[in-house]
Amino acid sequence: MRELPPLNALRSFNAAARHGGFANAAQELAVSPGAVSRQVKILEERLGEALFIREVRGVALTTAGQRLLALSERAFDLLATALPDQAPAKRLTFQVSASFYLRWLLPRYLRLQAELPRAVFDLAIASTAAGEAAGADLSIRYHRLDAGASDPQSERLFLDGSIAVAAPGLLGRRQRPLPLKALQRLPLLLNTPDGWDWHAFAKAHNLGDLPLGRALRFDIDDAAIQAVVAGAGVALVEQRFVVDLVRDGRLVQLFDLPALSLGEYRLHWRGIIARRAAVGDLRRWLKAEIAAEKIGD
Repeated sequence: MRELPPLNALRSFNAAARHGGFANAAQELAVSPGAVSRQVKILEERLGEALFIREVRGVALTTAGQRLLALSERAFDLLATALPDQAPAKRLTFQVSASFYLRWLLPRYLRLQAELPRAVFDLAIASTAAGEAAGADLSIRYHRLDAGASDPQSERLFLDGSIAVAAPGLLGRRQRPLPLKALQRLPLLLNTPDGWDWHAFAKAHNLGDLPLGRALRFDIDDAAIQAVVAGAGVALVEQRFVVDLVRDGRLVQLFDLPALSLGEYRLHWRGIIARRAAVGDLRRWLKAEIAAEKIGD
């Protein structure tokens, strides 16, 4: 019989590779970082080659490590499929924000159900993108890049891309793209509690203070987007949420600038739920849908 590497060593390697370090992998596996490091060392000695490049802020995969990560992901997914739980699998709760659901997931939901027939979820809608998903098995949440380390039991789906948009009627005869200083004379809309995204936009482009004191405020992105379509003002929004509105001319992008990344949307999971076959199916489906998007075309 062919001799295989120890399963614990493979699990430790897989977690460290996904998280980019031993500390977060240790939290996922409920062991110490030293234990993860030792298991990875056992695997490297067994295979006779280095799997990681040790860096100051974590680890990076070598070419051999990249190959093994792809193989281990497929192997664990096959095991999850071939060895289902002895008890009937409970339905999983999948939580997303109202804006993510309305602007991204809903147009794809029938396709999700058709392509993943075994991925049976109870969908829960949260009021905000960054809200805690109490009781949810899976959730998609927004994480600001300036907010420190992300939850180790999560992975990035995509970096956000914030763009300034308005209805064509609001701009009148102004020629586009507008100069950045035009923001001082246009009504601005807020879809974050304190306008932190507009402050970051202004700082990135050396604009000084923007007139946010009189701005209309909304608690979710979708409400702000609807207000923009109605001609109420200019909002800074995730480009994926308005790509169709821009393409069909109901909204216009004000500036000839690349989208500004201020945060990321991450898929979070609870405990060992990540090894469920349905969860693996959903992860691959989400990544494929995101990869297929033609943002900015």
